[in-house]
Amino acid sequence: MRPEFRQLLADLANGVIDGVTFYDLDRLVRQPRDLEDLIDLVEYVKRPVTGATGGRMNLINEARPA
Repeated sequence: MRPEFRQLLADLANGVIDGVTFYDLDRLVRQPRDLEDLIDLVEYVKRPVTGATGGRMNLINEARPA
């Protein structure tokens, strides 16, 4: 269990943060279950999770207007 990752998910769900930017996906999630939880939450809250790798932005999920 990664308490900081769980706190990140809680902050995203509660609107404490507007989105997540990460350097590399393997630094953000360590287990497939973590990725599934993140995807489920992002789809629910409609907030962006964006990665930057090699200077290029890769959009994982884009916030969509309600």
